[in-house]
Amino acid sequence: MVAADGGFAHCLALGLTPSVVVGDLDSLAPQQEARIGDLPLMRVPRAKDQTDLQLALDLVASRSPGHLTVVGALGGERLDHTLAGIHAGIALARVGWRLHYLGPGDELWLLAGPAELDLVARSDRYLSLVPLTAEVTGVWASGLRWELEGVTLRQGDSLGISNEFGPGPAGIRFQAGVLAAVLSPRPVQTAGTRGAGEPE
Repeated sequence: MVAADGGFAHCLALGLTPSVVVGDLDSLAPQQEARIGDLPLMRVPRAKDQTDLQLALDLVASRSPGHLTVVGALGGERLDHTLAGIHAGIALARVGWRLHYLGPGDELWLLAGPAELDLVARSDRYLSLVPLTAEVTGVWASGLRWELEGVTLRQGDSLGISNEFGPGPAGIRFQAGVLAAVLSPRPVQTAGTRGAGEPE
């Protein structure tokens, strides 16, 4: 477990001990910083070229690819940091990492093709497939209200937005490109009917 700057405060609140703390520590109160104690610390200057999350992901990248959960990078006060944090994961996805971002309301899986993803049906969530490269090709999505069969998703096109789960599990697979599969809260009741990708 790697704590990026203020992430260490969340570790303290949850009773978790990270294996290393990374960052300039500007998001920690003095009493929180003092509790780092003898934990491995990679402290960097505040004036730097990378965000603390980017530095943490770079540290993880030196390990063998696997499943990585990123907590706290979604739903914060800074949209620029949210976007930067998601895009920072692309390099890891390209070398085989499967990244799962968890926020207070949204979840996001970041995958590079060829890849597959199985999801449990969630009636309280929309599922959106967002291409993070110019194209994501050979996209198949089953178990959804609007299924996809070998389509190409292109940046700037809203074809994959606001899909809905069917009664059973959903399966997503694609051949090439980098894809964000996003689960977003869905109102309990929605008015009218809408096709996948149509604006609310």
